[in-house]
Amino acid sequence: MPTESPLLKALEAALPPVILRENWNHLNASCGLPYKASYVANLNSCGEGPTPHRMGGRKVGYVKSEVLAWLAERSTSSNGGGVR
Repeated sequence: MPTESPLLKALEAALPPVILRENWNHLNASCGLPYKASYVANLNSCGEGPTPHRMGGRKVGYVKSEVLAWLAERSTSSNGGGVR
């Protein structure tokens, strides 16, 4: 998986293997994970965010490798992406 940007390299080292949606905002503040949980949830409802996985009950999580691939894709997209 390509991780060109310094942010993606730092996130690869800092993020847990599974990112629970309820912890996304904490990781946003502590690790620099881009975007807020509500924004990612809105993207998911449109089919544009990282793939959400049911973790049991009402918990939703994201696999770290899928999140990093999604962020890398956004950073290289023609619409500006936002991850640098």
